[in-house]
Amino acid sequence: MLFVIGVVIIAGCVSNAIYLNQPFDLRLGQTAVIENENINIRFMTVAEDSRCPSDVQCIQEGRAVVVVNIVKDGENLGDFTLASNEPPIIFDLYSIELVDVKPYPISTQRLDTSAYVITLVVSKN
Repeated sequence: MLFVIGVVIIAGCVSNAIYLNQPFDLRLGQTAVIENENINIRFMTVAEDSRCPSDVQCIQEGRAVVVVNIVKDGENLGDFTLASNEPPIIFDLYSIELVDVKPYPISTQRLDTSAYVITLVVSKN
């Protein structure tokens, strides 16, 4: 019985693993760690969200722009600006792509920046 409780407690401490070439989500202020590559990625801010609200018809779709900070092998590589529907950004021997930004804007609702969740993919070049 004690062994089972210990396994449950240990299992509860394990976080989801993040791997290269696999999408992962980050909330504002959250940091993802790709441990096998020793990469830390922190979602710093939403610099722009000019996406056309889902309940409006627009001539242009707009875009979302976010800033992430990347640390590789303990060295701060700096802040990187990623935009929706744009090619990946290259850093070190890797690329990082903004895949999605949620929630999608609605014209009648003001988005709180703390509600933002971004989906990223990191690949080795």
